[in-house]
This record gives sequence, C-alpha cells and structure tokens, in this order.
Amino acid sequence: MKNILFLSLILTLLSCKTTKKTVEVTFPKIVQFSELTKNDNSGYMKKKNLIITSTEAYDEAWTELFSNFMKKPPIPAINFETSMVILVTMGEKTNGGYSIHVKSITENEKDVVVLIEEMIPAKNCMTTSVIVYPAQLIEIPATDKEIIFTTEENIYSCEE
Repeated sequence: MKNILFLSLILTLLSCKTTKKTVEVTFPKIVQFSELTKNDNSGYMKKKNLIITSTEAYDEAWTELFSNFMKKPPIPAINFETSMVILVTMGEKTNGGYSIHVKSITENEKDVVVLIEEMIPAKNCMTTSVIVYPAQLIEIPATDKEIIFTTEENIYSCEE
C-alpha cells in the first residue's frame, strides 16, 4: 500500500506543468519612430548623421537646423530617459529637388540600423535654382546598442 501511495505521489508531481515562461526575442525587429521636423533649408552645410541623447545637444541641433529661418519654431519636448533623437542631413545641394528621410530602422541583436533614403533628381528634371540643405529630425526609443547608418541614394526621373 505504501508503494502505491508513493508511486501515485511521484506521478502526480511529475505530471504538474512548469509555471516558468520563456520569452523568445526574435531579431531583426522593426523600430517605430516619429518625425519631429523635416525641411530643405537647414543650417547644416555638410552631410551629417547625429545621435542626440541630451537636452543640450538637442537644443544645439534644433538651433542649427533652423538657423536659416527668420523665426525658429518651438522645439518639441523629448524625454531623454526613454527616447533619443536622430538627425540626418544631406548638406548643401546646388538646386532644388533633393530630399532626405529615414526609410526604416531595424534592431538586431547587437546594433540598430538606420536606413536613410536620399532622393536625387535626374538630369531630365526641371528643378528650382536655389541652394537647399535637406534635413530630417526623428525621435526613437532610447537604446544602448550601437547605431549604424546606411544610405540609399535614389535618382528619380521626371519623364512623363
């Protein structure tokens, strides 16, 4: 009788499910971001990609971004404990038709890849005869991973 009781106790214990949950993180993951501003008349004369993680650096970037404007718009509030800011610029271009934007952001195990798309007018495009300085500023979730910038140049045609 003792053996049967002992055996049923063992079987009962072995048949219990574990309560431990396993969370599996799969990479790559798409990182959501939001645009803070975009303009074609920034004060950034040279091509630049910046990672901004402090209020001071953000204020400096905002001031430079709108240095060619008579009146600078109010700066959007950012909580740098939970977010960071990315600035991408094309530098000086001798005519209109150019633009820049972050196309996608992907998080991998060890890094975060920011894919930048630069739109360039083809020679057959009629563009404005004005110097432009395309730039975009975005907000992303804060990360300690290395951020890698990759650029994709797309020449668009204006043929009808």
